[in-house]
Amino acid sequence: MRTKIIQLLILPILFMIGVASCDDEEKYSLQLDKDIITIDLEGGGETINVLSNGFWEISEIPGWMAVSPISGEGSMEVFITVHPNDGNERRTTSLVFTCGDISRTLEVEQLSINELAPFIKLEQEAVYINILGSKQKIQLTTNRPWQITGVPSWVMIDPTYGEQSAELVIEVKENKLPEGRSASLTITADNARKTLEITQPGLKDVVRIPTLPMFSFEKVSYRIGEEYEIEAANLFVNPSIKNDIYLGNLLSHNAGSNIDIPFFTGYTFNPIDVYTTARIENVTTTFSPSREAQDAFVESIIDQNPRQSGTLNIDGGGIEYYTRKQLHTIGMINLGVKLDELASGYSFSQQEMTKSYGMIFSFKHILFRVGMDYGINLIKEKIRDNDLAKGVSYVSSISYGRIGLLIVESNVEPHTIKEIVSKVSRGEVPTNEEMEYIQSADITHVYFSNDHDIGTKKGGLEAITSYIETIKNTKENIYMVDFQINNFVDHSNNPINFSFKVPE
Repeated sequence: MRTKIIQLLILPILFMIGVASCDDEEKYSLQLDKDIITIDLEGGGETINVLSNGFWEISEIPGWMAVSPISGEGSMEVFITVHPNDGNERRTTSLVFTCGDISRTLEVEQLSINELAPFIKLEQEAVYINILGSKQKIQLTTNRPWQITGVPSWVMIDPTYGEQSAELVIEVKENKLPEGRSASLTITADNARKTLEITQPGLKDVVRIPTLPMFSFEKVSYRIGEEYEIEAANLFVNPSIKNDIYLGNLLSHNAGSNIDIPFFTGYTFNPIDVYTTARIENVTTTFSPSREAQDAFVESIIDQNPRQSGTLNIDGGGIEYYTRKQLHTIGMINLGVKLDELASGYSFSQQEMTKSYGMIFSFKHILFRVGMDYGINLIKEKIRDNDLAKGVSYVSSISYGRIGLLIVESNVEPHTIKEIVSKVSRGEVPTNEEMEYIQSADITHVYFSNDHDIGTKKGGLEAITSYIETIKNTKENIYMVDFQINNFVDHSNNPINFSFKVPE
């Protein structure tokens, strides 16, 4: 009897619970338009339509994806963003959507790199290393074990094999050879294949500033097309302009060329006060600007044999070149002289170097200078407007002394040749091996006479000895070496501007 009473009391309670549950299902609704989505390994996004009449929210969101929004009221779109899968395994998760007591599950899976066909992807397929060498890093992406073959001795790469994607560290040292170098490295992963190109220029390929230490160039710029723009504080008195270089002579500082400088004529000079730095009895004089008057003053200085050593600058082979075109450029810009023809008898376009390395030893010995006071009343006439427009300056200072060059072309590395020349200059006898190096080299001593005529001495040890003896000889071949100019308008020091385009 008592049991029946308990059963009668429990039945209404169970009935009420069942009715409440049915009411929740009827009150709320939650549906998803998709049950599962698959995302590629690179990542991406997918839109899910949520159909609901109540408040809902999403849980169980992993760190490799972003969901927006993660909760809402009623029906709306949910955007799922999946980050790239850098791992080797497929990623899966279950996103749980709940609304009241209702829940729905969205399965999300993302493919892995191992599920693709074998492939190799390089961050870059060509690597350029400058001549000084460098270290570079590139990313290799693959889904199979891989290896690199065809690595030359001048390239260091780490790692050269692996089981998965990796960062490659490529290191190349300085290229001290005239020729550039290149390598094609082969990367394989199963049947996938990729080529990595590595290139490095050689000494021939580098655009070098073509200046000799004996001259002071304030600015040298290079433009595409092998054209140089130069500003020179002092300019060598080359054979092409020697007759027009005398104190007070008018010229354009916008010269355009160092062998064809525009000089202004049709003016009458007033006498100028001239001085010299030489230690002689009469260091000043006065004459009207002319080459003849200047030569007479300089001859009187030399006749008095001034006791001074002057300024001697010697460059022990610091200028290197690797093509005859480079030698031609150096000669024309610095001296207005075709050094390529002096060294070989042929122009660079007719004959290229047969040796690997070229170097230029040079010296400049300035014994004294002659100069003039500011040319305030330099000419009797007023300067013409069309001449002023071209930029008028005048020769204000000229140095006298001598220069010389030793041009050596050899298959021996430059530092060895420099040591041999230095040894000879100290009066030491070269070893048999050093003599073989000298005899196998092409060596030319280039010098100038008092009249700026060019002379050469060819040979091995004979040419080196001739060059060294010229440095020591301070009594012969004294001539104009370089000159400076002042602006005609304000008498300030002016650079000489000219350009040089390397011929084809």
